[in-house]
Amino acid sequence: MRYAGRYVNGRREGVWRISNADGSDAWENIWRHGAWNGPATTWWPNGVVRDQGQYAAGAVTGRWTFRFQNGQLAATGDYLEDRKVGPWEYFDESGVPMEYEPWEHQFSEWDWAYDDYSGMHRGANWPIPPDGCEPDAE
Repeated sequence: MRYAGRYVNGRREGVWRISNADGSDAWENIWRHGAWNGPATTWWPNGVVRDQGQYAAGAVTGRWTFRFQNGQLAATGDYLEDRKVGPWEYFDESGVPMEYEPWEHQFSEWDWAYDDYSGMHRGANWPIPPDGCEPDAE
């Protein structure tokens, strides 16, 4: 992977990109004052947008969308300070909606740690439904 961006006074600043070994885009984010701050996008190896959203002072915030490798919408919903809030919509790979309850504000890192039904690996920054999920014991 190749990282490209600039430093100002020893901190990342502006647009940063990560490219795969073949030169295709893997990730892009905006840095301001040493933290993620602005729009962010990651891509599947086939070039399809994987997820898209915003950061504010390093925290996930606002509306995020997640897609399967085939481009089909997988999930969409809102974050507030790294936590899922309000109703989220989930879909299977063919576009059929899946029913789940809204996220409670107290949940935080569950959505970053567990597999979802798409078969993605743990820690893949992917939303998952709260049913039957418990955080790792630390």
